[in-house]
Amino acid sequence: MGNVRLRRLIVACVVVAAALWLGAMGEDRNRPAPEADGVPVGTQPAVVQRVVDGDTVRVRVAEETGVLAGGEHRVRLLEIDSPELDTAHGEPECGAEAATAFLRARLPRDAQVWLEADSQDTDRFGRPLRYVWTADGQMVNRAVVASGHARAVLFAPNDRHWSQMSAAEADAREDRAGVWGACELR
Repeated sequence: MGNVRLRRLIVACVVVAAALWLGAMGEDRNRPAPEADGVPVGTQPAVVQRVVDGDTVRVRVAEETGVLAGGEHRVRLLEIDSPELDTAHGEPECGAEAATAFLRARLPRDAQVWLEADSQDTDRFGRPLRYVWTADGQMVNRAVVASGHARAVLFAPNDRHWSQMSAAEADAREDRAGVWGACELR
């Protein structure tokens, strides 16, 4: 009886492995990443062109991929606010260069990313508002906040990941990470 169960288990494992292998054979870079990879279903693939500052990135979207039209877009990361790099006074705010460097390290040129929209598609400047996911399933927005290089900021109605963003900020504050240890913040 034990041998029959073992054989059934082995057959089931082989079937699952074959199904996964066949699914990977048809993988398409312009198709949204599956949730199993840590990237939510319904995201839009894009390629990083450059990091503008600690909460803004330029990406290129293939024309046939969906929500954002094909071409280059200046994307504002949702639920975060990093210190300003380019201010009216000419001096970057405390932590701005570090936030920009952190984001550049996370999102090098030509990196494949996935963009996730929330309730509101654009900000008052017409920039697409998105959560940005890396190929390994990490949400970049959260990583910037967790490192202490940005504040978690709720701009309602965009609140899909608010609980984890606010928790990441609380941990960064407690650890005095990034701006929380280097700058005079309230």
